[in-house]
Amino acid sequence: MTLIKSKEIIDNNESISLIIEKIYKKQIIAIDTEFTREKTYYPILSLIQIAVDGNLYAIDCLSKIDLAPIFNVINDVNIKKILHSCSQDLQIFFNKSGVGPQNIEDVQVMANFCGMGFNPGYSNLVEKLLNIEIDKKMQKSNWQKRPLDIKQIEYALLDVAYIEEIHKVFSENLIVNKKQKWFEEEMQNFIDKSIADNINNLVNNFTFHSRSYNRELRKIMVRNIIYWREETARKIDVPRQHLLADNYIEKIVSDDNFLNIDFLRDIIDDHLILELENIIISSQNDFGKQRNTEFKNQGQELYDHFHKNDSPLYIMNEEQKDCYKKAKYLILRIAKEENFKEQFLINSSSLKQIILRNKSVKDVVSGWRYYLFGTKLEKLIY
Repeated sequence: MTLIKSKEIIDNNESISLIIEKIYKKQIIAIDTEFTREKTYYPILSLIQIAVDGNLYAIDCLSKIDLAPIFNVINDVNIKKILHSCSQDLQIFFNKSGVGPQNIEDVQVMANFCGMGFNPGYSNLVEKLLNIEIDKKMQKSNWQKRPLDIKQIEYALLDVAYIEEIHKVFSENLIVNKKQKWFEEEMQNFIDKSIADNINNLVNNFTFHSRSYNRELRKIMVRNIIYWREETARKIDVPRQHLLADNYIEKIVSDDNFLNIDFLRDIIDDHLILELENIIISSQNDFGKQRNTEFKNQGQELYDHFHKNDSPLYIMNEEQKDCYKKAKYLILRIAKEENFKEQFLINSSSLKQIILRNKSVKDVVSGWRYYLFGTKLEKLIY
């Protein structure tokens, strides 16, 4: 069982120096953050919690403290950093330091390889593996208020108290089951995706159920609106959803009269309305140029044939439905054999894209996943 030697809140540079010395001696730490992102585009970092050799530290990021030594540790390839569900933490570290975090291992990602379900929560892992129950009442605390309540600090430190012990259990499991290489590959992909430009991920939140012509136009429009939203939200420092929520973007592109956006006038300023109208017009122009290129000299008959035979996204014919069922069974069987949850291998949306030939297997399935079931899926589908 983890032996907690000390708990301490850090708000001065002298204490930071002492922590750094311990970290470089130990070469492995658990780390977590508390931040607020309710009213700003970039998160306001409040605390960085670190566990090193049984000592727990809550570093007050709102005090007059130089965090550069901590970011140097995070970016040091020789020091292992263990976290749980660290995507947003990695984004914060990258935005603050400008350097990609190194030697990161996420116990939530490890759990997927160790028969613990799909992306289990931290308190769930602590309870299942260590038989310790963590009270989550302080999860929604105001992390910007000062001084912090002792209960807030205790809660924050618990988030790193047991990570190293969980990591040890999972590391042994990966070695025994010969999945360490798979995890390393998954972890690198996870890090790259976390700190990469996420425009594509945001676009993928939207589905397009109309015929191909309208669908392609709407995809162009959504992408351009999202680019505009990200740039504008950064500029005025507000959360993207506060500037223009996804459901409003859906409403804009679902109406064939795309410029019918008067409903937004009570939500965003007039000059932003004008910018958005220009984005919509330029999207229509972009699509018009693209369509002219694709169908140049091919006549209306070929154009109609194209639409008649092009299946709307996510609408499968009977043959495709049968193939989808067989593919789902294949994934389920392999997941059971490997003690995985099937959604960890491939989600339903991606599988449908493959069945509908919108994407190839290799577009969606790569690395250890392709080794595990990619060729089998290709044989089944093609």
